[in-house]
Amino acid sequence: MTALTWSQRNNLPVEVTRFIGRRRELPAIGEAIERHRLVTLRGTAGVGKTRLALRAAARLRDSFADGCWLVQLSPLRAPELLARTVAGALGLPDEAAGDAPQVLARNLAERELLLLLDTCEHLTDACAELAALLLPAAPGLRILATSRAPLGLAAEHSLLISPLELPAADDATAAHADAVTLFVDRASAVTPDFALTPGNTAAVAELCRRLEGIPLALELAAVRLRGMPVEELLARLSDRFRVLGAARTSTDRHRTLRAAVSWSYELCTPAEQRLWAELSVFPGGFGLAAAEHVCGPGTGPYLQPRARYRAGYAAGAGPCAGGYRSSRISAPRAVKRP
Repeated sequence: MTALTWSQRNNLPVEVTRFIGRRRELPAIGEAIERHRLVTLRGTAGVGKTRLALRAAARLRDSFADGCWLVQLSPLRAPELLARTVAGALGLPDEAAGDAPQVLARNLAERELLLLLDTCEHLTDACAELAALLLPAAPGLRILATSRAPLGLAAEHSLLISPLELPAADDATAAHADAVTLFVDRASAVTPDFALTPGNTAAVAELCRRLEGIPLALELAAVRLRGMPVEELLARLSDRFRVLGAARTSTDRHRTLRAAVSWSYELCTPAEQRLWAELSVFPGGFGLAAAEHVCGPGTGPYLQPRARYRAGYAAGAGPCAGGYRSSRISAPRAVKRP
């Protein structure tokens, strides 16, 4: 077995913006990782899965003798290179002559670490196969994955990540909602004189509701305050894909809201893309009967929490009280517009 000589116990990036909210999710992730060896954070585009996973991993860092290690998978397009990509993130030497998954399994056999596989949705089969190999071979290994759809393993514990808390109808309490707090924090970073005031609270609260509390959308909206007041930004949200233009981010899929949703849309099969388009007619919650009426018989399996179909997850269709809800943010009609 190759000896690991890591100079540090993690490769987690330093946070450069304030982490906001997720008071319930963070303890739930910690408890899930303690009880399950494979935990997947799933949710729609831009909901903040990566940021939440990184914060959860940082909180758990001292719980693993060999640390917590991030493997960024969004640039990877060749599933056969997954094991080598993981090995590279861990600082293991490239053993080109060996069977990469088996070599990785041997190297991790006696290690106690948390492996964070970020952005698995385009490599679900490869990630599932690698996890199925590594977990029995390395008893001290835990895997935390982020994906817009579950990996589909029996051992997987899947947690649905929802958008941030939205402000209630009462503007007096709007400042306490996580979505508003995030927007104001990012807005004041790009426009230092911006603040939540009695004069703009109603507009900020409505903007957060219209953007459904999705962190990526809120951050992109905050950037637009360089060129227009929040009231004008709110008035322009009918064409949110154009209004919420490009921002400088670490990944191409998060530079625009359109890019984030298109990433999911392009992973779907033609049948899943049709289902996604049909689900987007619902402005909010819907029941299974309504979905089958619009989309046809056989829709139900696409909406189940453990289903590996991508359309339901990409469209933001998730369980809610009395049925399911869909996201207007990710309607594919706007995605396909030039």
